[in-house]
Amino acid sequence: MVVQVGEVYSSNNYGDFEVIAYASCSKVTVKFIDTGYKTNTSASSIRGGRVKDLMCPSVCGVGYLGGTEYPASVGGITEKAYAIWKGMLVRCYSDTALIKAPTYRNCTVVPEWHNYQNFAPWFQASYIEGCHLDKDIKVQGNKSYGPDTCMFVTVSANAIQSNAKHFIFVTPKGEKQEVYNLKKFCLDMGLSPETMGIVHSGERAQHRGWRRYSGDISLVPATIKRALKFTGPDGRVYTIEGITLKKFCALRGLNPSCMSKLHGGIQKTHKGWTKYKEK
Repeated sequence: MVVQVGEVYSSNNYGDFEVIAYASCSKVTVKFIDTGYKTNTSASSIRGGRVKDLMCPSVCGVGYLGGTEYPASVGGITEKAYAIWKGMLVRCYSDTALIKAPTYRNCTVVPEWHNYQNFAPWFQASYIEGCHLDKDIKVQGNKSYGPDTCMFVTVSANAIQSNAKHFIFVTPKGEKQEVYNLKKFCLDMGLSPETMGIVHSGERAQHRGWRRYSGDISLVPATIKRALKFTGPDGRVYTIEGITLKKFCALRGLNPSCMSKLHGGIQKTHKGWTKYKEK
């Protein structure tokens, strides 16, 4: 088969392309129909369909290599910039990854960084050895990866920021509950952090009676107005009104988390205290 200018050929994996220039059998310029990407190749590669469209998404249906100036690997070894770029896209757009880490639901990557050729030079100018890519510290509450919001931070700083993320839920009693360390909170309350993350993202209605706070219902504020009742070690009934559970516990040397579990029925007793049962 003789390769001719103006003819359209098919690649094995990237769709159709047109031959737009022919210098020699080893230097043929082609243009892909779908993306407009141009590249030089050989006549034999054209006949075998072995021509790649580097503008065609190859990572999670979003990311594409974009060119050859910044390769994905050198000498068979994956470039660190490419590994971090791919990991960023996987966190945001892989269904499998989002099941394991639902807190990344609704996170995105700016279109500019869908092209690896745009991410790689930013990486080279910004990367600090041993640090992690972060999108939250520079812009609080940010959910989009991009050159204006991202920076490289130490592992410890990233961990502190991850623990400081703000969540708001509605308790099984209809009260507003703010959480700054979801993992620890769920551990204390006997809840699944993964499932609570899904509830917070709106993908699930509730988990053990806990719901996402949407701001459209009347909730009891931080100071407890709905009375909590406990039976003390002395057999007396203690009603908590007008102060927080935390302050009540501080006055009596009790653990607020344990007392909260006690009231929620997760724990049976704490230092002789039990949940008051109506007779």
